Amino acid sequence: NMVNVPVAPMDARDHDPLTFQNREVLSRSSSMSAALDLLTRTRRGGNWNLMLAHRSGQARVWEQARSYSGQCMPDPAGDFLVSTNHFVAAHAAATGTDAIVLEMLQEMQEDSICRHRRLGRLLAEHHGRIDVDRAVEFLRDCHDGERMTPPSMRTICRVDNVLSMVYEPAALLLDLAAGREPAALQPRRRLCLREHFMDRIEVGHSPPARFPMQGEPDEDGRRRRTFDLREDVYLREHLVNGVPVLPGSAAIEWLAEVASVGRIDAVT
Repeated sequence: NMVNVPVAPMDARDHDPLTFQNREVLSRSSSMSAALDLLTRTRRGGNWNLMLAHRSGQARVWEQARSYSGQCMPDPAGDFLVSTNHFVAAHAAATGTDAIVLEMLQEMQEDSICRHRRLGRLLAEHHGRIDVDRAVEFLRDCHDGERMTPPSMRTICRVDNVLSMVYEPAALLLDLAAGREPAALQPRRRLCLREHFMDRIEVGHSPPARFPMQGEPDEDGRRRRTFDLREDVYLREHLVNGVPVLPGSAAIEWLAEVASVGRIDAVT
């Protein structure tokens, strides 16, 4: 599965952090329905959207506005989804004062409305002929309506983006650029992830939902995890004097996940 979580404003309500929801979807959901069920049960807060794509071809956009949520599904006539950080469904679930406020906010978001319309037009024009290269062209698009302009908040190539990514779930192909703003115009890297999953992928079947950092239990009831650069490829990008080092955030994630499946003192 692929998950994309844009940065969005948070609110003061008691809710599960975005990173938690992101991790839960990736590690515990082997199907679209399982991912949606998991998101339905999380404590909601903040304003954001989540693009979900499965290699079977299924796609959804899960929108969350404060404690409200909504889903966007592909139009049968278009067979594609457009999401540009502009709410289409979530705010419609609000009631009372929240409904008025959220509706007004959507009408005021001219930048995201412009991006949404432009991307929808590009997808419709090239429908049936979109590959990774064409998707990269979309991310680099600098048209404000019909005019070519420098990158701005109104263009698909948003001026403040630090990450630009295309992912093809069926081929497990990732194309990305990161760093200087806008990232979409920077040099890109293309990674084929299939080789890292060949031992667990069967054609037409989803791999079992399992968080990979849990490791395996030993005879003493503890859990041990052996890191391998062939599988834990992110370690190749986290080097100190040329030596792979486990990021602190990954270590904390590991401890939290192991503690959730056993005794808290069973972490070594």
